[in-house]
Amino acid sequence: MSFLNKNIFKTIAVLAIIILAAILFIKLVPYIIVAGLAIWLILKFTKKVDKTNKDKDYKIKNDSFKTQNTGFSNEKETIIDVDYTEVKH
Repeated sequence: MSFLNKNIFKTIAVLAIIILAAILFIKLVPYIIVAGLAIWLILKFTKKVDKTNKDKDYKIKNDSFKTQNTGFSNEKETIIDVDYTEVKH
């Protein structure tokens, strides 16, 4: 019967470690989930902010192209009056 006592303490120690690990894991899972969700939301938000900043820069560049002077303005240039005759077929 002495051979039974040798493995009982080892088995009890392993079971105690497994039970403690399970309890610790169960208590930490909600914190791990919340931390993961927070990191995911922060990354999602920063990507969205970066995208909107790029869109604003793109719109500003496009607006600057639209407002350029095309050379057909009558305010700065002198108007030349040309006499012409209409050609009939």
